[in-house]
Amino acid sequence: MTHREPRAFWIWLHRYTGLLACLFLGFAAITGCVLCFVRPLDAAINADLFKAAPVARGIDVATAVDRFQAVHADLYVRSFPLSIPLDQTIPVKVEAARMGKALPFDQVFLDRGDGHLVGTRRSKAAWSRRGAMELLHDAHYTLLGGDWAKWFMGVMALLWLISNPVGAYLTLPLRRPFWRNWRRMWRFSFGSQLPRLLLDLHRSSGLWLLLPMTALAFTSVALNFFTLAYEPTVSKLVPANPSPFDGKPAFPTGVAGKIGFARAVALVSADNVRSGEPWLPATVQYVSKRGIYGVSLTDDGLPGYKGLGPKTIYLHGDGGSPAGMDSPYGNPGLALIPFLYPVHSGRMGGVWGVALVFLLGLVTTGHCITGVYIWWKKRRSRVASARKVAAAR
Repeated sequence: MTHREPRAFWIWLHRYTGLLACLFLGFAAITGCVLCFVRPLDAAINADLFKAAPVARGIDVATAVDRFQAVHADLYVRSFPLSIPLDQTIPVKVEAARMGKALPFDQVFLDRGDGHLVGTRRSKAAWSRRGAMELLHDAHYTLLGGDWAKWFMGVMALLWLISNPVGAYLTLPLRRPFWRNWRRMWRFSFGSQLPRLLLDLHRSSGLWLLLPMTALAFTSVALNFFTLAYEPTVSKLVPANPSPFDGKPAFPTGVAGKIGFARAVALVSADNVRSGEPWLPATVQYVSKRGIYGVSLTDDGLPGYKGLGPKTIYLHGDGGSPAGMDSPYGNPGLALIPFLYPVHSGRMGGVWGVALVFLLGLVTTGHCITGVYIWWKKRRSRVASARKVAAAR
């Protein structure tokens, strides 16, 4: 068997996995690039909700939310961030306090100065500026087609995951000297003619970005098949430490918290100071069906997923006693479950991680375009050769 015979199979596999996935992969790459800026875009197109006249001194964020909750017994506050600039409103996620009663909104915005209600919205996907970013997210994730489309996109991501290492393998030279010939595969020149330039860009960008692109492809597959395959597999192989969310909810219909958000933040902050931990409260949540407050802490007090992500301290809502902790540090089972989104979005690496994912989206779009062009050019050559052979016969 010659070296070229098995190589022909890998060429075929790379060619047709790429062609099958390129249209949907290109769409996902373009929408993914836009989603890198989802938060500032959402704030820009909904500036009437997110922006406010700057104030010299603002009200404590948790206190403002406590006051809002006190006069709105028909709903429960679910979560909100703590670090809010003085020229922005406080975005607060809410839910109906009564089962079966739907609220016309799921998010409220409070003034940073005195905590009064500025506006509300339903943040679900919608063909409007209020739900535009969530709509874009759903289009990126499921093509707006529900579960069947999510699984379909998972298959497309799987083809991408297969195609990446196969493409890298196909750059390995058959002739010696090996290293000198392979080194050429990592380079391109804008002075080359268009067919050569596109081929070199396709190969070299795939080699330089092989590892991050493979990680992006893997997380795409895992996110699309999360409940079907990823979560059950990880939970079985690497069980997580006990969590406050294990077992049935103590209050299936929900229960109001008593200590309040400001008190919950103060208790967690005081405990943090005593233990000497360099963590700062970043977000607060209330789980009405469990009757517990959760204060998430990060290294800088800003919501995010840098490193392994935040850790969350839970307190019982009736008295503030400890209810448990969820932390990915020293808990591999928990770290492996939520790490997919931070890696896939690049937020695990902060600004530079998001920038890398944006670059990967552009390169993936370019791979789809150059891949189709290379296939079309080589197909013309293959068809012409086949016709000559047929004519000779």
